[in-house]
Amino acid sequence: MAFGIDFAAKPPTPLALKAHGVSFVCRYLSSLGNPKNITAPEVVTTRAAGIDIVLVFETTAARALSGRAAGEVDADQPVHRLALSDFPLRPSTLRSTSTPRLVSR
Repeated sequence: MAFGIDFAAKPPTPLALKAHGVSFVCRYLSSLGNPKNITAPEVVTTRAAGIDIVLVFETTAARALSGRAAGEVDADQPVHRLALSDFPLRPSTLRSTSTPRLVSR
């Protein structure tokens, strides 16, 4: 079974993650400038250590409670964030935590 962690604060080093048996991390995309956002250098070092990355789009912790309309507004935001940030990612699916919607690239 794979073991992963979800964190929004300053990430541990990939070496520390590997030492604790972590095989994947859940990281965030959010509003531009949000300190919980994953960074391009973090993507590179995490992947270089052989750790997979699960991306979660979330503007606020309670956003999913805002209902379907909020989910529809948020559904395309992860794709736009990736395009604007020139991330070294090529996701096949993204999931909004408000209203799940798969997006293939």
